[in-house]
Amino acid sequence: MDIIFAGTPEFAVASLKSLIYSNHNVQAVLTQPDRPKGRGKKLSSSPIKKIAIEHDIPLHQPLTLTSQEARDIFSKYSPDLIVVVAYGLILPKYVLEYPKISCINVHASILPALRGAAPIQYAILTGLKTTGITIMKMEEGLDSGDILQQQELNIRDNDTTLTISNRLAKLGGSLLIDIINNYFSIKPIAQDDQKATYAPKIKKSMARINWRESAERINRVVRALNPNPVAYTEFNDLRIKLYETEIIKETETEIGVIQNLSPRGLDISTGNGVIRVKHCQFPGKNVIDANNIYNAYRDFFAVGKSFSL
Repeated sequence: MDIIFAGTPEFAVASLKSLIYSNHNVQAVLTQPDRPKGRGKKLSSSPIKKIAIEHDIPLHQPLTLTSQEARDIFSKYSPDLIVVVAYGLILPKYVLEYPKISCINVHASILPALRGAAPIQYAILTGLKTTGITIMKMEEGLDSGDILQQQELNIRDNDTTLTISNRLAKLGGSLLIDIINNYFSIKPIAQDDQKATYAPKIKKSMARINWRESAERINRVVRALNPNPVAYTEFNDLRIKLYETEIIKETETEIGVIQNLSPRGLDISTGNGVIRVKHCQFPGKNVIDANNIYNAYRDFFAVGKSFSL
C-alpha cells in the first residue's frame, strides 16, 4: 500500500521504521514543526523528522492541517492509508476522508480506556496493572474509532512513562504491519463509549510533589512524569527533580521530613508512609544516584529537616 505517515515523538519511530522496512511504500512523512528546546532555545527537530531525512522520504511540517498549505501537501499524494502515531495535530474531516481506504491510528492504551494525549502517564497515575496498544480506524471523535486490533502489556512496579513507552512503541510497530498486511480480512469492532475514560495533556503544575499525599501516590507521580516534565520538590530554596523513588514502609509521622539518609537513598515521610528517593537532580547538575546523594549531600539533607509542602 501507499502510505502517508504522521507522527512526531520517539514513540512513533518504531512504527515508521516498521513501515519503511516493510513491502509498503511510505509516500511522505508529516511531523510537527521544529521547536525551541533546552536552555539555549535552539530549534530542535522531531525524532520522526530525523528518520524521514535519513531515508530520503518527502517531509512536511505544516503548522496546522486546516491551512491551504496543508491541503496543497495532500494534493501531491494519493495514499491508500494515512497512519497516525502521536502526531500532535487533530486531523480535520478532509484529511480523514482523503486516503482511498482509511486513516488508522496507533494509540497507547486499551481503548476505550484512556482516550487522549497522555494515556501512558495516566495508566501509571491511576495505578493500572496493564496497558497496551490499540490500532483503530480514525474518525472525528477523540480516539473513538472502531478497533482493528489490541494487545495488552503488563505494567511493572518500577515502570516509568519512558520504560512503558519504549515497550509499547515496539509493540505498536509490530502490530501495525500485521494490521496493514491483513487489513481487508479484519472486522472492526465498535468501542463502548459508556466505558470511556480520558487522559488529558499533562500540565506542568502536576509535577510539584505534595508531601501531604501518600507515598504510593507520590511514587506514581514520579514514575508517570519521568522523563517529562519530571516531578520536583523544593528544599532550602532549591528545586530538586525526582527521577526514581520507592515506597519503603507504611507509617504515620510528621509530613515532608527527612527520616534517614543512607547509600540506599533519602527517606522522606509523606501523608501516609515513607518514600525513598533513589535518583534526583539539582539545578544545573547531572542526575545522581542514591550513593552519590549520600556521599555529596550528607550534611545538606540532615535528618529532621523538612521539604516544602
